[in-house]
Amino acid sequence: MNPVLLVLLAGSAFGTPPPSTDARHSIQLDYRGTPVEVVYEAVSKVRHKQIGAAPPTRSGTVRCTWTATIDVTRRLAGSPAGSARTISSEQPLRGSRHGDCMTNRRAIAKELAAQSPAVRSHLLAVAERDRPQLHAELDAARNLVAAN
Repeated sequence: MNPVLLVLLAGSAFGTPPPSTDARHSIQLDYRGTPVEVVYEAVSKVRHKQIGAAPPTRSGTVRCTWTATIDVTRRLAGSPAGSARTISSEQPLRGSRHGDCMTNRRAIAKELAAQSPAVRSHLLAVAERDRPQLHAELDAARNLVAAN
């Protein structure tokens, strides 16, 4: 295996598995004669906050507000899960639903799924913007290996 890839793959073999992936995009590039597959993944993390009160003898005024942050991570194909690197965080998606948060979790998940075209286009844009940085990191890893 290429020594440059070994340095990058050696990152952290004991990492925790990533959260579920919302969108995935992989590219194959030729780095100094070596094929390198890079995988970009968009992962959403949702936070819920319940506002209001629901007394047992009256109808309540409870709302669930939610915020979903979209992180884009980059890793080389075949690398350990812990070696992924977050390269972008999108402005959070926000929403609010009548009722308590526990009851609305499925509806909120559907709202996020409806945003998947926007998430996918953000993922593709981040992958394109990341190419110069990716090449710079591959060069740095190659130089590190060459120095040893």
